[in-house]
Amino acid sequence: MLALFLLVSLAPAQALSVGDVPYESIERSLEQKRQHYEVAEQSFLQALSRLASEAKVPMGIEWIDSPAALKPVHLTFTNASFAEILHALLKSQGTYESEVSKLGIVHVFPRGALEDGTSFLNLYVKKFEVRNENVAFASYRLRTKIQEMINPPNSFSIRKG
Repeated sequence: MLALFLLVSLAPAQALSVGDVPYESIERSLEQKRQHYEVAEQSFLQALSRLASEAKVPMGIEWIDSPAALKPVHLTFTNASFAEILHALLKSQGTYESEVSKLGIVHVFPRGALEDGTSFLNLYVKKFEVRNENVAFASYRLRTKIQEMINPPNSFSIRKG
């Protein structure tokens, strides 16, 4: 089983910083009504990505590779808000939930994922700084830090004498 986390921003070329979009703005965007809205995408992930783009909300998607998530999605809505459309998309999968974080991101995740202590996506890194550093090296340092959190190095030592 493959787990993936994507962050869909407002526009492909736009840099997105966490917290750039206020919580209230996200809620207003999600409450916008559409007279007619049709979802006709090749997969659940593509449907969520399109919805995020059209609603102009940043969306973090914690996606589990499953046969149901890879099937085409065809839904039609009349006079529905983006929030109602999102809810229907999640319901079509039966295993996903969503929440709007205080940081201004719509978080889509499999039911129970937030309580999964074995998922690296639930790890809390207390401090990680990057300053004037190559992205590849910073990524390597972060990956190493996470690996140490998941599999801590042996802490025992052998004393002589």
